[in-house]
Amino acid sequence: VGKCQLVNEAGLALFPFLPVSTARLNLEALSQMGKEGWTSLGSRLKDLGRLKFLSVRDCRLDVNSKATGLFSCLPASLEHLDIRWNGRMDEETFDALSNAMGQQEGLHEGLPRLKTLNANQCSPSPTAAVKFFRALPASLESLGLIRWYGHGPLDLVARGAW
Repeated sequence: VGKCQLVNEAGLALFPFLPVSTARLNLEALSQMGKEGWTSLGSRLKDLGRLKFLSVRDCRLDVNSKATGLFSCLPASLEHLDIRWNGRMDEETFDALSNAMGQQEGLHEGLPRLKTLNANQCSPSPTAAVKFFRALPASLESLGLIRWYGHGPLDLVARGAW
């Protein structure tokens, strides 16, 4: 589906019909998709228990908290998540991602199988960055953080992220 420039209406029509057997979903460069479309996808992700790979890179997720409905519904089966090239995503968006990754007893299991997270060029606020680092699952093997502006390693240590 990536690079085909879906707009909200197309996403609202397509996403509810994604097969439950979907294991890999590439939604690269869907910059025209709005909050309603991403929320529709998030609703469907709850049923995709076999999804292992999700790419939403270069989708302009830095605009108007449009990915909160998507990130809040990431399935526990996810092993690889690519969110790179989405600009400076706002605090609400990063909070939704952090909440999805972190295990909350009795509420959800988080992302216990996540091995790879590419978040290059998605700089959050300093507060959101700390919450993000604290939520990273123990299963993580690879983390991409190139071009996190204003977040050098010493700055993050000073803020208690590590």
